[in-house]
Amino acid sequence: MEPDLQRIMARMQCCCAGDAAARIEQLLLGSITSPQEASRLCAVQWANRLFPFQHVPARYICALAAGDIKLEIREEGQSGLKPPKPQPGNSSAVVQHKSLVNEAHEQSSG
Repeated sequence: MEPDLQRIMARMQCCCAGDAAARIEQLLLGSITSPQEASRLCAVQWANRLFPFQHVPARYICALAAGDIKLEIREEGQSGLKPPKPQPGNSSAVVQHKSLVNEAHEQSSG
């Protein structure tokens, strides 16, 4: 992703909280079931880029997209269901990922 686009997306993630996040979630959830392919593709792309991997409604959108008849939508949905790869030199992402995996394992075991 280009640096300018990364900065824009980072700003959007910071602003996407509370009521705004809820409205965007509803918009994306409505769009992922649209008969229009472009609407479904946009919904899953925005879900992947706007929300963190831990955001359950965004992963739900990806799960729906992963079963789409259109290959491009299906691939975008599948990519959103895979944990992001840690960036070189970003050890906090690795620690956070391991922490989430351990937490999920503990919840399923208990």
